[in-house]
Amino acid sequence: MMLRTLTVCLALCLSPSLAAAQDWSIDHDASSVGFETTAFGGPVAGEFSDWSAQITLDPAALESAQISARVQTATGSTGSNGVDDPMLGSDGLAP
Repeated sequence: MMLRTLTVCLALCLSPSLAAAQDWSIDHDASSVGFETTAFGGPVAGEFSDWSAQITLDPAALESAQISARVQTATGSTGSNGVDDPMLGSDGLAP
C-alpha cells in the first residue's frame, strides 16, 4: 500500500499537465532597477533604490507567467544633484 501511495504522489508531482506556477523570490542584494537617458547633451544612468517585484511562473509554461513591479520614482538617483533635482521635481517624476 505504501509503495502505491508513493507512486501516485510521484506521478502527480512529475506530471507536466499538473505542474503549478511558483512564486520566485527577488534577491535585492544582487538586483537593481536602473535607467539610462540623455540629459544636457549626454548619456545619464541612474537607479531607483525603492522597488519591489513579484514573479510567479512555471518554467514549463512561460506564457502564463505573471510579473508585477512597483518603483517609487521619488527614489531615483543619478548621483548628480544637477540632474536629480529637475528629474525628481514637478516637471519630472514628481506626482
